[in-house]
Amino acid sequence: MAERVLDRVIAIADRLREQAAEAERLGRLPDETVKDLKSVGVIRLLQPKQYNGFEVHPREFAETVMAVASLDPASGWICGVVGVHPYQLAYADPRVPEEIWGADTDTWVASPYAPQGVATPVEDLLAAMDDEAFQPCGIARKGMGFVKNARDKNSGHDPHP
Repeated sequence: MAERVLDRVIAIADRLREQAAEAERLGRLPDETVKDLKSVGVIRLLQPKQYNGFEVHPREFAETVMAVASLDPASGWICGVVGVHPYQLAYADPRVPEEIWGADTDTWVASPYAPQGVATPVEDLLAAMDDEAFQPCGIARKGMGFVKNARDKNSGHDPHP
């Protein structure tokens, strides 16, 4: 049987527990926790195989996120919120996931649930938001991508009229 991401999470359980207090103190995940979560592939559970994802059943995703949350609630929150976006992107225009994961399949993406900033159009598909002014779900960090009202300007199709 192939190793599951859950097995990898269990292997770093002590580190996640130890880093939980630092996450609380910082008000964000420590860089070391982000590295650990990327190394085990937890955010790529629902990501398409074409982009180095695992395409697991949603039940396996939920079980793995719950296991992470039992070790460090902040990490579990991030894994649940950020980790579901690859599933959503799998149904987007094929150019969107290619733009996001084409160069780096470990890119994490979040979308706005309560936008408070101003979007600036970028290229043909995506809108960029100022990291400082816009922090959905309290998880924004420098360099984290956001997808807001992605549309193809050439066709004029706007999924959120």
